[in-house]
Amino acid sequence: MPEELKRPRIPAPYLVYAIGDIHGHLDLLESLLQAIDTDRAAFGDRKIIKIFLGDYIDRGPASCGVIDRVLAESARADQQVIALAGNHERAMLDFLDDPPYGADWMQFGGLNTLRSYWVEPPLRSGSSRIWTVVRDALVAAMPEQHIEFLRGLSLYCQLGDVIFVHAGVRPGIPLASQSPDDLLWIRGEFLNASHPEDQLIVHGHTPSIDVQSAPGRLGIDTGAFATGKLTAVRLDGGDRHFLQVTR
Repeated sequence: MPEELKRPRIPAPYLVYAIGDIHGHLDLLESLLQAIDTDRAAFGDRKIIKIFLGDYIDRGPASCGVIDRVLAESARADQQVIALAGNHERAMLDFLDDPPYGADWMQFGGLNTLRSYWVEPPLRSGSSRIWTVVRDALVAAMPEQHIEFLRGLSLYCQLGDVIFVHAGVRPGIPLASQSPDDLLWIRGEFLNASHPEDQLIVHGHTPSIDVQSAPGRLGIDTGAFATGKLTAVRLDGGDRHFLQVTR
């Protein structure tokens, strides 16, 4: 059997574009979505699915704008959009539900997300009362649709032989029994494991200078916040094609 027919496959008639970690870089997202729309035009009237692998927010300057853009993509009638949760969205929700967590969230990018909603963080680490004030200011500034978006994000999806997830999966555990923490945060135990080659896991979360392609997995987080490079992969049956934009 030809090698390309052995590859894990997306079911016909779908054409799937998976998009890596954006981290508040609306400029890169706009460029990548334009590249995807140009690319898809060559495929005629195919059923299009765009899958965002999470980490829309933090680190970059335009988290609010990125969520607006993903919502606009979801409203289009000519495609389906599946938006997955990343660990950074989980951190933002933890702050909304438990304001003192804000001090931790600020350590890995939350400051830029607050400022994208025109909310200033405390000058110092702050007390619980101060973080509650900041949380309340953020809730007041956020469109209700953004909060609904964050709370409605899926942890994973599967199409044919391909699983889409933010961070990865814990080896040896059925997909439906995976811990949410692993799906959002796992690294070493997943990255260093052997994976069945008749299935493909497409993930983000662990940034690298270029795409990570290994048996059974495909990592497409190319570190937009650090490298200025945002990546998507087009999956068509068993075929793969990468689209990248750079600042």
